[in-house]
Amino acid sequence: MFKCLEKLSDRNSCVLDVRNRLHWVATYFALARKSKNLWHSHQSLQSLGDIFLEWGDKATALSLFHIVLEGSKQMGLGNREQQCIARIAAIGESSKIRRASQLDEGMNTGGLLTASTIPSHE
Repeated sequence: MFKCLEKLSDRNSCVLDVRNRLHWVATYFALARKSKNLWHSHQSLQSLGDIFLEWGDKATALSLFHIVLEGSKQMGLGNREQQCIARIAAIGESSKIRRASQLDEGMNTGGLLTASTIPSHE
């Protein structure tokens, strides 16, 4: 049962759209928690983090990836640790690139703040 849910939740091995994948991730997480299976609980949280990342919610994705990273360290799961570190680093890099782009825009306007150089907090 777990392997099937894992595949339905995985962004790389599933052709479902994100909304349908969310349904399976929630089911996967609920079953893993009910059965007290930490390995699958963390795997489902990693998949949930991927979904939030696809939606552009980097803060929630980072929180989930950090939870999975800590759990993976405790369980000695080096492969999953590396996956989480790579995801966390990718989010950090995209944020650095965005900030650098905003700084460049500010320099091009003589350092003046304009509507296009003020980051939105939507």
